[in-house]
Amino acid sequence: MKRLNLPFEQQASGIDERPRTGEDPESMVERLAIAKVEAVARQLKGSNNLILIGSDQTGFFAGNLIGKPQGRKQAVEQLLSLSGQEIIFYTSLCVSDLETKSRRTSVEQTKVKFRSLARREVEAYVEADLPFDAAGGFHAEGLGITLIESIQSKDPTSLIGLPLIRLAHYLREAGIQLP
Repeated sequence: MKRLNLPFEQQASGIDERPRTGEDPESMVERLAIAKVEAVARQLKGSNNLILIGSDQTGFFAGNLIGKPQGRKQAVEQLLSLSGQEIIFYTSLCVSDLETKSRRTSVEQTKVKFRSLARREVEAYVEADLPFDAAGGFHAEGLGITLIESIQSKDPTSLIGLPLIRLAHYLREAGIQLP
């Protein structure tokens, strides 16, 4: 959000982010972005002149969701399992204008090909970047970029958790002037 040079406040939604049985990754992240916006809207009941933005992200590989690691050991093992593999990350966006009661949603896909990774370099990366808050267990905006061979996306900012190209489009549609 800082990149768009707009004032903003961040607020946790407190929603349960667990996937539902049989839910595909694209549907899950879209549902969660909407749920986050709706939860914050309830917390701000009575506020009308606001635009709320929600987002969620997950990775998908070999039929499994790739979430946030729960500590160093899981982060290392998760990244080693992704060594040399291509993962698809799904990043959702929900923009809700409380004044007009309009809502726009989208899901962006990003293909990430990890290079072949050695245990020692993965351990060093995890220790240096502490990527426990990131789907896939790496920060592409930080040292995690060194683990990647290639990225394919319509919006490279999607991989860091918020698709800014699509967000800028939605904000312009809502009447917010951007350069």
